[in-house]
Amino acid sequence: MMVSSQQPIRASKRKREHVKYYESSDELEHGDNDYFVESEDEGYTSRKKPKVDHAGVKDRLVSKSQIFPFAKLPPELRNRIYQLTLTDPDGIGLISTDKAYRRTVKRAVIGRDESGNGIRRAKGGRTWFWGRTRPEPARYAAPENHILPNMLLLNKATYEEARAILYGGNVFSVEDTMALHGFLAIVGAENRALISEVEICGWGWSAATKAMNHPAFTILSQATNLRRLRISCMVRENGKYYSAKDVARSIYRDAFLWIEAVGRAQGQKDAALKLIDIDDVNHGSSPLDQWRKDFENSLRNYL
Repeated sequence: MMVSSQQPIRASKRKREHVKYYESSDELEHGDNDYFVESEDEGYTSRKKPKVDHAGVKDRLVSKSQIFPFAKLPPELRNRIYQLTLTDPDGIGLISTDKAYRRTVKRAVIGRDESGNGIRRAKGGRTWFWGRTRPEPARYAAPENHILPNMLLLNKATYEEARAILYGGNVFSVEDTMALHGFLAIVGAENRALISEVEICGWGWSAATKAMNHPAFTILSQATNLRRLRISCMVRENGKYYSAKDVARSIYRDAFLWIEAVGRAQGQKDAALKLIDIDDVNHGSSPLDQWRKDFENSLRNYL
């Protein structure tokens, strides 16, 4: 007897609702309110944000005829504008800070209070005091004059003209060698070569801060146009006064790369000695003139 190879078709006996995988025209017209909103003018419209009318924006745009022709001003007048907007006659004080987990510097007023404790005060921030065991910064107090470094963003020509005045026309007073390293690292090699005067208000001598002395002066070696290096602090440890020879050895140990770079740039080995202006507080009880002479001779012997 022959058996059919085909299996019988089994159909479900339960009645199920017919499933449609498309939307009918009625559903499109009266669909879910989550996708359509009712409009007062016409039936249903999309919930997409309406296009912004740029007519008002165009009205606020300045025409070329209304832009001030700054680049057409005489060079003497432009330089005068740069001096007024990019220089501070009292100097630019800088302290170390962190921004987005990056070490950098910010402008501050660096000075000393009446009791002799050094202080540092950031613009718009709180005031805190240096401890008595830390090296005191020099007597430095500057009014909070504002400069406008955004002037450099006008165009490339203005940037090239103005940066020479910004970096060459200001005295940059740094809190310590850590702030000096942070400042020099972010300005770039081209701008470091334009710096003309630096004031160091705190020398690193502790285990945490003295490690920044040498890196700071290593970067400073690219500032070959420096005309003055003011050390407005005591090169000391725990309040001890050192002899002129000890101070010269400490400075040479940390700054020998900068001293040699200045000598090569000016063709004279001891040219850096003419740039160093060290504070009188370092000589202690020794006669000032004799201490300065011994300091220069001791530093020259290392060259």
